[in-house]
Amino acid sequence: MHGRRRAGKRLPLVALAIGVVVALAIAACGGSSPEQSEPASTDQAKSGKSAPAGGSKQEASPGAKALTKLRASILHYGREGTQADIAAAGQTLSAFFLDRKYKYWGAACSYLEAEMKKRTQQIGGRGDAGCGRGVEALTATATTAEGETTIVKVKGLRRQDKQGFLIYETEAGKVNAMLMILEGGKWKLGGVNPTPLFSS
Repeated sequence: MHGRRRAGKRLPLVALAIGVVVALAIAACGGSSPEQSEPASTDQAKSGKSAPAGGSKQEASPGAKALTKLRASILHYGREGTQADIAAAGQTLSAFFLDRKYKYWGAACSYLEAEMKKRTQQIGGRGDAGCGRGVEALTATATTAEGETTIVKVKGLRRQDKQGFLIYETEAGKVNAMLMILEGGKWKLGGVNPTPLFSS
């Protein structure tokens, strides 16, 4: 019951973020993905407007519009976290990426918050092994969005209460945001795939 109450208090932005991640995963299995479009600039992301592809005036797809809106919401979310919070969240994310690179799936699960663990276990089965299989399945194509990252350069943490978005730059120069949840005094991942923001 406690988990349900906590999950119910999360802002609609989290549901939108998860929805976009699911949409990107579906697109990766056979459709076009918003990640393949030209990334929005900082000003475009903040204004919620998307740049026309190739200079044309083509109407943006519903998925692209939703992603642009989500980018703007993340950049304006809550307020900037403390340096201690930013450093702690960055260490968690870096450790998760490192374990994922070397396929230490069970260890990677230790960096997920409780609700995310439940979702991975619904995919892979019970226990750490099932959680690990779920993480592997959910992140099978994740490196494309992240720019093949294992090392992150943290740029900030937009935080509200026990929820935040860690904004970071990848080795390939892509700027992404990862949902983070403060659980038991530690920042943990509220998702396993990031939201692409723009290229630096």
